[in-house]
Amino acid sequence: QEVVMLQRAGEGELILDGWMLADEDGHTFTFARLSLYKNGAVQVYTRAGPSNSPIERYWGLDEPVWRTGETVSGLDPFGNLRASYVIP
Repeated sequence: QEVVMLQRAGEGELILDGWMLADEDGHTFTFARLSLYKNGAVQVYTRAGPSNSPIERYWGLDEPVWRTGETVSGLDPFGNLRASYVIP
């Protein structure tokens, strides 16, 4: 049931095509065909699941990747850090 939720806080459309979620161990999830608007959100589940939707994406892994104290990084398509969060 491991999940990361991303929510758009800024104005306008944010196109996430090619953006990545990354952990400190080199695991990455890359977004495809997704845009977020103000207050829009998407949940990324670590496990496999039904087909992706605009509000739910599935990484397809068999084991959890996020640990307490680890930093979740949001990277743009060029690898630039755009957001981060330390898991409590």
